[in-house]
Amino acid sequence: MKLLKDFIMVKEPLEEEKKSAGGIIVSTDNTVKMTDPMVNEVEFVGPDVENISKGDSVLYLPKDGTPIKRKGGGYRWRLFKEDRIIAVVDSADEL
Repeated sequence: MKLLKDFIMVKEPLEEEKKSAGGIIVSTDNTVKMTDPMVNEVEFVGPDVENISKGDSVLYLPKDGTPIKRKGGGYRWRLFKEDRIIAVVDSADEL
């Protein structure tokens, strides 16, 4: 995938399906609070992105991105403009 302008695509691991005691599948997509910051890996960056590279771990609010459906891999994707990313997280940082 080739992103344009200053867009960034972050991959988020999917949670496993949960079942109720009666065997009903409970959706986990809505369990993440959209206002809680998350840290995940950048998979794609557009050519105008200046401060973030593919493979960086970034801190962001899920509500600031657009969920994107892509096939395969056990991941979901979220699309951001560069200015919506809060920080690039160093592997030595503790969050």
